[in-house]
Amino acid sequence: MTTVAPSAPADQALHTLEAVDVEVSFAGLRALRGVDLHVRTGEIVGLIGPNGSGKTTLLNVLSGVYRATSGTVRLDTTEMTKMATHRIAQLGIARTFQNIRLFSNMTVLQNVAVGAALSGGRPRGAALHDAAMATMTELDLTGIAYRRAVTLPYGVRRRIEIARALATEPRFLLLDEPAAGANEVESAELTELIGNIAQRHRLGILVIEHDLRLIMRVADRIVALNEGAIIAQGDAEAISANTAVREAYLGKRWAEKHSSATPPPTTDLDDRPTAPSDTDKETP
Repeated sequence: MTTVAPSAPADQALHTLEAVDVEVSFAGLRALRGVDLHVRTGEIVGLIGPNGSGKTTLLNVLSGVYRATSGTVRLDTTEMTKMATHRIAQLGIARTFQNIRLFSNMTVLQNVAVGAALSGGRPRGAALHDAAMATMTELDLTGIAYRRAVTLPYGVRRRIEIARALATEPRFLLLDEPAAGANEVESAELTELIGNIAQRHRLGILVIEHDLRLIMRVADRIVALNEGAIIAQGDAEAISANTAVREAYLGKRWAEKHSSATPPPTTDLDDRPTAPSDTDKETP
């Protein structure tokens, strides 16, 4: 991967993205139950939990795709609970999706330029091209700048989506399963990329991921959800040893059989059979 010298962030102030006592209900189903979560610029927070635990629902609330049934979402002192998605984006909240949402028949450069056009400076013409290329250089995408996105491998398209979000010059980047479908090499590269982005741009990053190896390596702090509620938070060591987390992923019987000194599997704890759930799915 291309190494780019760190650029100084335009905004050196500390910012906080926060959900306070957030509840979300769908036709009587409580998808989120009194969730309190915060992310500060400069830190990476991992969000984990079994299928249907409410992870994507929470990202949808933070980015304005869903509105909280109750509770508050704010950036610093600005309340965003009822803001439209475009207004939240203008405040500096960018995201990727579980299912890749690129403009398939546009080139890589055109896709990233869409993000750059929404950045604070609103560049146009040559300035827009240069801004998009700068982001693509950082993510090692310049060699495929003029390829159509639809022709590229899945892992590369994931990186393009991250580049498009990063090109908006956000304060916070919300990543929904960025390693989904990635092989071991791609996952390792993504781990490095996320860490570099946070450090170079002083972003706050909230990342959902079932690949716990990635989360354990990259996150400063991990928050675990189950059935719409936070059941644990802490560093990688604390989360690995947490009984409630083990039970949520592997069942109470497994957790009782194995001592806290025995680490659970770290590849993908969500491999256990589960019934499909709409709670954690994206809006069509």
